[in-house]
Formats: sequence, structure tokens, C-alpha cells
Amino acid sequence: MKQGNMHFFLCVFLTLYLQSSVCAAAIPHNAPLYVVDLDEAPETRWIDLLLTHIENTGGWEYTYAPIFKFINTVLPHEEWVKYDDILLKVGEPIVGTELLSELKGIYPIVTKKFDSNVTFSQLVYYQIFYEIIMQCTGIIAEMPDGSRNLHGRNMDIGLPVSNVTAEVEWKKGGKVIAKSTQYLGYLGVHTGLRYDGWSAQINERVSLGIGPMIGWEKANLLRTFLSFETGGKIVGRYFRDILLEEATYDGALERFSKDKLGSPMYIILTSSEPGVGSVLTRDRNSLATHDQSGLKAPNGSGLRTLQQGNPTTPQNHSNYNWIVQTNWDDWIGTTASKCRLNMANYSALEEKLCEYYAEIVYGEPKGTPCTVFCQLYSDGRMEAAEASMANIAPSDVNELSLYNALSKPPVLAGITKFTSIMSPTTNSYQTVIRDLPASGLTQTTTEENQKFEKQINLLKFFMKMVIHGTQNLEAELP
Repeated sequence: MKQGNMHFFLCVFLTLYLQSSVCAAAIPHNAPLYVVDLDEAPETRWIDLLLTHIENTGGWEYTYAPIFKFINTVLPHEEWVKYDDILLKVGEPIVGTELLSELKGIYPIVTKKFDSNVTFSQLVYYQIFYEIIMQCTGIIAEMPDGSRNLHGRNMDIGLPVSNVTAEVEWKKGGKVIAKSTQYLGYLGVHTGLRYDGWSAQINERVSLGIGPMIGWEKANLLRTFLSFETGGKIVGRYFRDILLEEATYDGALERFSKDKLGSPMYIILTSSEPGVGSVLTRDRNSLATHDQSGLKAPNGSGLRTLQQGNPTTPQNHSNYNWIVQTNWDDWIGTTASKCRLNMANYSALEEKLCEYYAEIVYGEPKGTPCTVFCQLYSDGRMEAAEASMANIAPSDVNELSLYNALSKPPVLAGITKFTSIMSPTTNSYQTVIRDLPASGLTQTTTEENQKFEKQINLLKFFMKMVIHGTQNLEAELP
């Protein structure tokens, strides 16, 4: 291990050790590491890994029971049982053949070994829910001396997945070719590194579109559902395919730019070659041509490179480049808080006109405040991370400074489940599990809780849409 990497890992260890003297409860800790052998049959390649992890992490009660309890809040268990055949008819093609074969190997272990009443459809839709309830922060940077690229990622998600988070090395032909951070049992990839090639993460991108008249967020989810039915891939399957099939940055960049997606996304990508990296802003079919509000985007906004740097913040130190990406289009120069402040100054007439516009154009329920659209603008994480990066002196740019930038609220949130720091130049990769609410270091905010409650309601809408179809939306999908 190179000296710079060793310094980072030692510093993280000391940071976590010092925190343990303050917090008697659970603290951030390194993710366990497992190996998946792709030469093994899909039906068996995950079984020993999962059994080992469950046994080492307190059993079913402390690993998967909370996850399936959450899944049963989205759709009551009796309905998972009742509609199992319908759900599988829709869900199995979306998940794809290989992941489905892996799930068929896992399912008997779940139901027989642990006496669980989990349905197979619940395992299938666990692969899809990530599409709707993730938020993330990504930073890529080039070392000032041009020696390597760095990539840091926070994963923010409301699901209780800390106890099933791990690093996985992917082995093929007797050789480890890639590494990823996984929620074990979720078989897709959202964060990963192809050895000697590239690293990437995928972030949710919320977008506004017109029609059908069921509210803009439900309409967006309907478009995702229809995209699945016409060949759009779920993000985890999409990323995993590229991670395991594309050895080079250029090959990954082309696939990430063109492959059809179920949902709009951001892909944060960096190369093993120093100074080479990019952020892709994606619509479902291609690089974005319109912004999140549906307006035409500035030319070239769908792809920005590490050499261009971060466009929204002057780079204080011009001899190295970095980019921050969260869940909003980088070229939109406002925030959700500014949006709400601006709307607070509306006259009564302006407020009524705005509510009327939301009702007749997007089908929002009558009286819905226009502040519902403010979530199309940054929640402040991007600006805070940019400020941290802009204040790092060139001599201090390293894995630890990137970790620290991702460790300051609001970038570090109550729903942050892990931080990964990686470099495809050196093949270094470290994931720290952030069990924050348990440790008392931070708590979920009221706004985070409200956002997560809304995401649960959208999941409920999605499941009703799967069961009842997309006809008579107002009657079937309240």
C-alpha cells in the first residue's frame, strides 16, 4: 500500500477510535469485505457470503428483519402474498435473467434457514426500490501533483441497511476485476471501482414533466414504470453490467452515456488516468438536453469533465480540479431554501395563480402550495461540499481531506449510510459505515423525515401501479 493511502487509512482509524471515547453506542466503522466468484453458478455464488454475514452480524433479527419490516409498510404482507404472481410477472423482466437466477438461489435460504415468511416478489422488488429512495453526494478530484484521481461518495438512504452494508470484490477467471459497496441481498451496484480502469457512482436525478394529470412526482414515477416496460434498466443492474463488462474508462463512459435507463440519473465517473473524469447528467434515453424543470439545458450540460472543474464555484486553488455532484443540475444557480424564501414573498394573488398553475398543468391536488416545486433545487449539500473543497489548500488534498469534506453537515446527514473513498489510479478503496443516529453524532432532521415519508408514499403508489396497471389512474391509484 502506498504511503499516502496508508496515511489516510490510519487517520480514519484514529478518527473512529477517538469518536468511540465519546460515544458508547455504535460508531462509524469499516465495512466487512467479501468475494463473489462470477465463475460459480448464479444460484450458489451468494449463499455462503450471506450466511456468514448474517451469523457475524447478530442474526436475521439485526440484518434483514428491519428491511422486510420496511417493505411491509410499503405493501402489507398479505398483499405481497395475494399478488405475488402479478408482481413477479412485472418485476422479473425488470430485474433480468442473471440477477433473477441469483435470487432463486438465495430465496430457499431466506425462507427455510431463517423460517422467514418473505415472498419471492419481495426479494425481487428489493432490487427496484433503490430507484426511488436514494440521495447521494459525490466528489471527484485530481491530486495537485497529477499523481492520481480521488473519488469520494456519501450514500443517503432512509432504509435500515447499515447492518447489511459491505464491500464486495468481484472475481472472474480466477482474478479480482472490480470492487463495490453493496447492501447485501441487493444484487445490483450503485458504487464501484473497476481495477486499473475507473470508478463510478450513480445519484438520483429528480425531473419535472407534464402529464398525466396525477401530480408531477407520481407522473415522473409513471414514466419510470413505462420505461422499465420498454427496456429501461434499473440502476443497479445497469451499473453492475458496465462494471463487470467494461475494463476501460472510455468504454464505461460510452455505456453510461447511451444505455437506456428506467430513471434519470447522474453518473460520477473518474479514470485511472490522472486528470480524467466526468459527471454525466442523464435523461432516460441519453445525456440530458433539458434541466430538471423541463427547460432546455445550456449546450453541453449533459457532460462536464474534471478538467473543466466545478462550474458553480470559483476554484480557490487553480492548480487542481474537482467536481461536486449531488441530486440537482449543477447549472441551476439557486437552492430550495432560496426558492421557499422567494415564494414566501408572493402576494396572495401570486400564490393563488401559482397553485392554480400547478393544478391545471401538473394535476397537483387543489391547494397544493407551490413550494412543492422547490425540491427541484439543491438542498444545500452541494454548496456546503463545494465550500469545503474550495478551501482545501493544494498541499492538503488527499483521501483524508476528501473524507472530511463528506463528513461535515449538511453533507453528512442523519440518513447517510456510508462513505466510500477510492482511487482507480492506485486501486485503493475504503468504505466507512456511518451508523449515525445510533451514535448520537447527528440525527435525522424533520425535513429528512418528511422527505422519506413522501418517498414511502411514492413507493406505495408504484406498487399499486404494478398491481392494477396504468389505466384509470385516478380511480386505482389515489
